[in-house]
Amino acid sequence: AEGRGSAEGRGSAEGRGSAEGRGSAEGRGSDLFYAFADAGRELARLHLDYEQLEPYELKWLETPDVPLSYRVEKMRLSKDKTQLKVNDP
Repeated sequence: AEGRGSAEGRGSAEGRGSAEGRGSAEGRGSDLFYAFADAGRELARLHLDYEQLEPYELKWLETPDVPLSYRVEKMRLSKDKTQLKVNDP
């Protein structure tokens, strides 16, 4: 396939060419492989460079009758997926 032997082709989807340009011998399996490889590369970047990311602004809410504890017993996402509830009775 085009671009795989060159330095510029190994790190990006552009260097690998389109699915049509790769030919039928490699088929969908290689497309799936590259999709997972690209996702893994992005996940590794986030994992390694997390300290350079801007923190997401959170609103801290406490339940008055429940003592503050950092031990997580139960965690769930609200139905509208806007709140993470931790140890909520």
